[in-house]
Amino acid sequence: LNIPKDYFFHFLRGYLDGDGCFYTYKDKRWPSSELFYTTIYSGSKIILQWIQVILSKELGVSGRIRKSTRSYRLIYGKRDSIIIVNRLYRDSLNLRLGRKYLKASSLF
Repeated sequence: LNIPKDYFFHFLRGYLDGDGCFYTYKDKRWPSSELFYTTIYSGSKIILQWIQVILSKELGVSGRIRKSTRSYRLIYGKRDSIIIVNRLYRDSLNLRLGRKYLKASSLF
């Protein structure tokens, strides 16, 4: 994809709104723990690799790509999710999916 650098995070926010999710859960072994993940799905491993490279260069985060039954997913853990979420919503000007923003805002 040929997305200008200035618009990449706006593009990614929209992509995540459509084909991504934020999810949390508590590990029963550690009651005070709350795990948070950011996941982006695609039928194209190449697109996820492209996103992974840009996020690594721009934010210093490292996700992993996993094969699902019919797609691929790019997954970031809590520490990287905090960095990504803060950058995604910094200049969002309310152009965002409300329910995903509410879930992600637990990290700010």
